[in-house]
Amino acid sequence: EEKYPKFNPFHCLVLALRDNRGKIFTKVLPKFLSKINQNQRFGDSSDTLLHKAAKNRRVKMLRQLMEAGFDVNAKDVYGVTPLTGIVIVASTGICGDGCGAQILSELLSSKSIDLDIAVEGIENSKAIDYLDDKTCPHVRKLVEQAYSRDTFRKKLEKRKEQKASEVPSKQEGVFESESDQTVSSSKDENKICWSCSVDPDQVTLFRCKGCKVAWYCGDKCQEFDWPVHGPWCERKRNKREQKRKARAEEALTQTRMPEVFYDLD
Repeated sequence: EEKYPKFNPFHCLVLALRDNRGKIFTKVLPKFLSKINQNQRFGDSSDTLLHKAAKNRRVKMLRQLMEAGFDVNAKDVYGVTPLTGIVIVASTGICGDGCGAQILSELLSSKSIDLDIAVEGIENSKAIDYLDDKTCPHVRKLVEQAYSRDTFRKKLEKRKEQKASEVPSKQEGVFESESDQTVSSSKDENKICWSCSVDPDQVTLFRCKGCKVAWYCGDKCQEFDWPVHGPWCERKRNKREQKRKARAEEALTQTRMPEVFYDLD
């Protein structure tokens, strides 16, 4: 900053994205995060840093921006989000610097991603509406799975709202405490095949050993859903392993014998 006062951290990050300088990007982003305006735009299309990372296929840099809290639903001057932009490029049949499947996986793994955002002033302009015959098959699969799961999620939420609005019938001598209701709902709210949405009443469901949250009716559904579920599942499993190791180390330090021994009387 002192040597090049006009060359601010934002422009430094833009150049690092363009030239694929991962070490510089990793060093600058956390150091100047508080000084960077996350809504700042760059170029004729008014791209955010997330747009730049997506367009240049910088998977690790995109992940760092998302972890830093950058808005995955930000729009450029044309009203296009990073997600929609990747799908539009994929529909041209030209992958450019690489397939956008990895970028899409990262964007879709965000809990705050909004699949219902459309380009302003254009009908039928959600990300899924830009899929066509020329779209990369990997991108098509990811987008269709994401929208399918989003539909199932909305159905589950609607079902939960309906159950919550229903007045429970009270039978004499039969009562259920609030804590029991909470435990029951927390166990059943995710118990539906995350790929085909089949209910547990119809088939036997199996829980994913990685995240221990998702449910599937078989290997085929799990394999079909893995491009979307995989990145989130790996992060969930890694966090659980880190907590397990931390607890084991803590227990070891508590039971470890002192290094210094004294003579017996």
